[in-house]
Amino acid sequence: MKVLVITPGVLPVPATKGGAVEKLIEEYIDYNENNYKVDFTVYTIKDDKENYNLYKHTQFRVIDGNKVTYKIEKVFRWIINNIIPKIHIGNVFINKVIKDLKKRKEKYDLIIVENISYNVLFLRKLFPDTKIIYHIHNDFLNAKTKKAKKILEQSNLIISVSNYIKNRIQEIEPTDKICVVYNGIDIDRFSKKITENEKDMIRNKYGLNKQDIVFVFVGRFVKEKGVKELVTAFTKILQEDKTKYSNVKLLVVGSKSGKNRKKDRYRLEVENIASKCKDNIKFIGFIPYDELPKIYNISDIQIVPSRWGEAFGNVVIEGMASGIHQIVTNDGGIPEIVNGRNVKIIEKDNLTENLYKSIKDTLEDKEKFLKRNEFTDIEKYSKKEYCKNIFELINKENA
Repeated sequence: MKVLVITPGVLPVPATKGGAVEKLIEEYIDYNENNYKVDFTVYTIKDDKENYNLYKHTQFRVIDGNKVTYKIEKVFRWIINNIIPKIHIGNVFINKVIKDLKKRKEKYDLIIVENISYNVLFLRKLFPDTKIIYHIHNDFLNAKTKKAKKILEQSNLIISVSNYIKNRIQEIEPTDKICVVYNGIDIDRFSKKITENEKDMIRNKYGLNKQDIVFVFVGRFVKEKGVKELVTAFTKILQEDKTKYSNVKLLVVGSKSGKNRKKDRYRLEVENIASKCKDNIKFIGFIPYDELPKIYNISDIQIVPSRWGEAFGNVVIEGMASGIHQIVTNDGGIPEIVNGRNVKIIEKDNLTENLYKSIKDTLEDKEKFLKRNEFTDIEKYSKKEYCKNIFELINKENA
């Protein structure tokens, strides 16, 4: 079976520069290498450091996003798509992909469109008789989406990462095309404990002491993730009593996009808020995915302050697998995922104040948050289960 995969075209696959969607694509093509089922052709943005020859059953087609002409067209298409009502001409990545596919004139048994809903329409025009699976990871198809009914109509199957996203699509019109497949991670990797010596070494690396109470945020450094509200609430607590909370620390892990360490206006604003408590709030930027389990190991409480309609939240299941205490918002699909005993779910409205109260309450109940969380059915979020479900749907759709 020949399967064409269209990535979002933002970050490369394999996911050398991070990205939750890109990591999930990498998981199922890796699974295919060990359990050969299909021949994948994957269109991805260029990554100079990647060795694509490591894959026997996946052929990578690379689009160079570093060219000046690409960047100019990217801006032009963004303006058209976001300013002119009812018109969407596609982004620059899908435009390059379609041009390449037209030249090759190849046939596929199945197409998987990852996350960008409008790409379904461009692929359908080029492949009128090929079944298309739309795998949606964010709230990109709902009643307010341009051409929403047409996208829904042209998709043979929609794989949604949560019931929250499924319900959002159902607002367009009722449909039985949607299947929910929860994301998966390497449960064993995140649940593996490190030694106390290792823990001390890593804490020292980030300027933390053994006695410190460590809160951690892991995610993209963007306003939708609630970073500003978290830092504001944390700073307020620290300034109330610097002596009492001298050993309370916050690690902010992540950048705006992958390894991009360039500071934008939003990040500078957040860092300015934290400047009076710079010894207690540490911005450590992008961490390679393989290193993230160590970050959870040295932390006591994970905070997920999303406020934008979080479709699923991979960081939530990473924290669950690690057994860490969690403070999360009731945003999007998050409430349908968490089920541990030591979890606080807070309202995303009035977020700064709710974070302030929940952090303060947590600090007053140290015995509770120092206990490891106990989660039920954690294996349903394993990458093995995720890949198995994806391939079952691929086979079913191709039958």
